[in-house]
Amino acid sequence: MTARMQRWLPKSLPMKRLLAKSMHASKVPPKPDELSWRDYTLMLLHIGAELEHCLMVQYLYAAYSLGGAHVPAEKRDAVRRWQESILSIAKEEMGHFLTVQNVLILLGGPPAFQREDFPWDSAFYPFPFKFEPLSLDALAKYIYAEAPMNFSGELAEQISARLKVPLKADVAGGEYHHVAELYSRLLEIIGNPELLPDENFHEWRFPAQGSFAQWARNHGTAVGVEANDWNLSSKKDPSKTPPDRVDMIIEQLATRTEVINALKRVAEQGEATSDAGERSHFQRFVDIFIEYFLLFPDESSVPYKPVPTNPSILAVNDNTEIVYPTSRKLAALFDLRYRSLMMCIGMSLRFSASEYQRARPGARATLLQHSFVEMYLLRALANLLTNAPLLEAQDARRAGPTFQLPYTLELPHRDEDCFASLLDIVHASAALLKELGEGDAYVSAEFIASTRNADESWREVLHQFVQSGVRS
Repeated sequence: MTARMQRWLPKSLPMKRLLAKSMHASKVPPKPDELSWRDYTLMLLHIGAELEHCLMVQYLYAAYSLGGAHVPAEKRDAVRRWQESILSIAKEEMGHFLTVQNVLILLGGPPAFQREDFPWDSAFYPFPFKFEPLSLDALAKYIYAEAPMNFSGELAEQISARLKVPLKADVAGGEYHHVAELYSRLLEIIGNPELLPDENFHEWRFPAQGSFAQWARNHGTAVGVEANDWNLSSKKDPSKTPPDRVDMIIEQLATRTEVINALKRVAEQGEATSDAGERSHFQRFVDIFIEYFLLFPDESSVPYKPVPTNPSILAVNDNTEIVYPTSRKLAALFDLRYRSLMMCIGMSLRFSASEYQRARPGARATLLQHSFVEMYLLRALANLLTNAPLLEAQDARRAGPTFQLPYTLELPHRDEDCFASLLDIVHASAALLKELGEGDAYVSAEFIASTRNADESWREVLHQFVQSGVRS
C-alpha cells in the first residue's frame, strides 16, 4: 500500500448511520479527483479482497497454532473448540473474499488475489499484518477488527487498553480499525446511483462469478466435537449457528440491489452483536476471549504450540527463519500448494467466460475440485509444520505454516499456459516429496504416498489440458 493510495482513503460513516441512509442520498462522500467513482469503487473492492485474504490466512495461522501435549487434559476440549471455531471463521472469510471478487467481476474490474506479507497500515486495514499464535493480545486484535462501529462498554475498554488504542481512534490514522469501515464506504457509494449509475452493473457477467454451490461444501453441517449434538438440535432451532459451523456467504450478483444486500450480509456476519440468526465473527471471538481469560489468565501456561511469529524460509531474522532441513522442505511444499490453490481459484473465475472453457466445459469443474484437494493438503502440512522443529531437533521451538506469497499471482495470457504453470508446481512438489521421503520422524510415509498419488492423477489431467490447448 503506497502513500499515494493511502491518501485516497477518507474517513467513513458508521455502519448504523450508513444503513439508515437513503440510496439517493444527496450528500456526496469525498473522492480523489484523479479517480472516477467507478474506478474508486474498484480500488476499494481490491482493498476489500486483500483485507479478507489477509484476515483469512492470519486466522488460519492462529488456529493451527493451538493445541499440543503441554495443554492440561482438562482444558483440551475447550482449546479444540476454539480451533474449530476459528477455522470456521477463516472459511467464512474465504466466502467474503469470493463475494468481493464477484462484485469486481460484475463491475468489470479484474479479480484481486494479492495481500500484504509484512506489517503495514492504511485507513481501512484492521491491524498490522502478522502471523502469530493465538494469544490474548492476538484475540484482542481480532475482536477490535470485527467489532461494530459503536463498540463500547467494559469489554471494549479492556480490548482498547490491551491494544493501547483509544476507543474513538481516528479511522484515518493509527494501527487499528474496524472492518466495517471499508464496507460502510463501499455501501455508501454503491447505494447512490448518482455516483455509480446502473450502466456499470453488467448482469451478463453473472455466470462468470463463483457460486455458493461450487464453493460452500459442507455448508450447514457442523464440524468438530459438537457435530453430533448440533445435527440433532438444529432440527428444533435451525436459526442459531454453533461456533464451529460454517455459514458461507458466496453470492452471484446481477444488480445493484443484490450487491448491496450481499455486502451488508458480509459486514453483518463480521460485526453483528445480536444472537438472532448466525453468530457473528465478533461474537465468536468474544466468547473465545472470555473463556481463554478464565482458563489461561497468565503466561505460565498457554494453549498454543511454541511456533514463531512470521515464520519463513527466507533469511528475515534468526528468530523466525525455519532452519531445520525437513521443516524447510515442508514449508517450501506448503508455499507451493498455497500458490496452487490461489491459481486454481483465479483460473476458475477466469475460465467461465473464456473460449477455452466453452470448448472444454470440464476445465472449470476440474479446477474447483482440485482447489479442495489443495485446501485439505494445506491443513495437513500446517499440522506437520506446527510439530516440526524450527531450528534443530532438540530445540523446543516449532516451525509453522508460512503462507509465503509467490513472485507473482498474475495468470499467464494464454489459458494453456495457466495449466502449464500448475504443472510446474506439481513437478517442483514431486522433487520436494522425493527428498522428504528419504526418511524423517516428522513426516509419515502415509502422507508422502497419499500426496504423490493425488499429484500423479492431477499431473495427468494437467498434461491433457496443456496439450488440448496448444494451437498450431
